[in-house]
Amino acid sequence: MTTQAELNWQGILIMTVSLVSVISLTVVCVILLFRNRH
Repeated sequence: MTTQAELNWQGILIMTVSLVSVISLTVVCVILLFRNRH
């Protein structure tokens, strides 16, 4: 039971980290595009 719980927590953490990284990259790209335009 503990192993399954740990795996679930690890999976959730990995998913959240990946989502945050993708969102941060997209935000940076948008900011750079806006700066280049202006």
